[in-house]
Amino acid sequence: MTSTAITLDIWIDLVCPFCYLAKKRLTASLEQFQDASTIKIRWHSFQLDPNFPVGESLSSFDHLHIKKGFSVEQIEQMCIPLAEQGKEYGINFDFKKSLNFNTNHAHQLIHWAAAFGKGERLMHAFFDAVFCTGLDLSKISNVLSVCESVELDARIAQEVIQKNQFVLAVEKDVQLAQTIGLRGVPSFVHQQQLVLYGAPQIEEFNQLIQRLLSLETAQQQINSSYCPIR
Repeated sequence: MTSTAITLDIWIDLVCPFCYLAKKRLTASLEQFQDASTIKIRWHSFQLDPNFPVGESLSSFDHLHIKKGFSVEQIEQMCIPLAEQGKEYGINFDFKKSLNFNTNHAHQLIHWAAAFGKGERLMHAFFDAVFCTGLDLSKISNVLSVCESVELDARIAQEVIQKNQFVLAVEKDVQLAQTIGLRGVPSFVHQQQLVLYGAPQIEEFNQLIQRLLSLETAQQQINSSYCPIR
């Protein structure tokens, strides 16, 4: 008998606050299910603004004003409910401090860290740095400091960035997102089909996890009911 892991592929970008909130809600949802470990979570890179100049940063307020044409007052009003929702999951959003930057290098480092089982920890640390402390991650020294905070070797991390060692991994994620037809983040995909997007309430995550676990049960029943070719 063989078993096929049930996978949930998730695309995120580090300058998207909804991605941070969705990650927290997904984690809270998974903790409610005893068999959640049977679901394999795969994180993927996405860049909302891949042409943003490397090595530069811009306040998130200014970026939204320039890109979307929102006024400062409109942006502040948009941030209020998101900040309140974040508090429920221990996120202290400080949008007035957050900075937009080119996330390619940070995404590369998450791919690198994943090889040591620390990809998700580094992702969380980057999110916190961007949205809670307002750290400027366009500066390599700050990026390396975040890496050290999750016990990664800053010297090797710097080499990863300088040599763009995981740029192809990021490009592969972006290309796959385009193939599937994803146009924003966070996006949750199963078998190359979009099954959830955005940062909905935890009840919707619970429903998704329950559906995936039902698929796992059905797959196990199928695998136990036939003789495979050897």
